[in-house]
Amino acid sequence: MKYNYCPVCGRKLSLKVVGDEGLKPHCSKCDKFYFDRVRPCVIALVMNEFDEVVLIKQSKVSAEHWVVVAGYLSGGENFEEAVAREVLEETGQVVNFSTYLGSYPVDKKELVMSAFQCDVNKLPFNRSKEVDDIKWVKLNDAIKFVPPESVAFKLISKLMHV
Repeated sequence: MKYNYCPVCGRKLSLKVVGDEGLKPHCSKCDKFYFDRVRPCVIALVMNEFDEVVLIKQSKVSAEHWVVVAGYLSGGENFEEAVAREVLEETGQVVNFSTYLGSYPVDKKELVMSAFQCDVNKLPFNRSKEVDDIKWVKLNDAIKFVPPESVAFKLISKLMHV
């Protein structure tokens, strides 16, 4: 979120130098700086013991492309807890352990995604109402189903060592 107006008093913000940060939005009335804010999210490449990954379809994300599990953090939870919760909620799979793969900013959505590989023992799917379709796909085939510009594509490529 980029601030143009003070959320306390409503005054238009002006740019002012703050330390090493350079010019940042500042409210002269409240004498407070407002830094850009990004929303923290998790994205999970869920893999089972058969070298398969979970792909899901969600119309709220894309009507035509498959994606991987992702979601926002809830108050009071860390990234690993958010990953385990999202995987369980969206797929019914229980995360045995997760490995951090890196972070990916998504500027157009004002968020940063913390990426994880999640290892699960394959269970029948119990998909959420948020998920339109779900399937297991071999890791080497999964790259064909996700958009090339997506974080999912980057994650799959990373695990395939492409």
